[in-house]
Amino acid sequence: MLQTMQQSTACWDVVAEQGYKAGIFNGVELHKRTYYPLRAAHPELPSQLVVSARMKATEAVKSALTSARGVRPASRVLPSAPSVTMCVATGLNGTG
Repeated sequence: MLQTMQQSTACWDVVAEQGYKAGIFNGVELHKRTYYPLRAAHPELPSQLVVSARMKATEAVKSALTSARGVRPASRVLPSAPSVTMCVATGLNGTG
């Protein structure tokens, strides 16, 4: 179990380092750059754990790069109570 965690962390480290240095936080691009080298370096680690480590590292890199640029992720706008009440009362298409 400890060896699995160490290998997964090593995969995360590689992806995070490559993504941050190259300024890439696109998951597909990081997958193309890192998947096969990581599988070769850690053949006993299940592929799903390599993918999971890459996905987590991609999220961290995206957060770090967008914070460094001063960009805040868009927040979801929720409808106000009156508009929700109107949808329920009239139906979603407004015909009732």
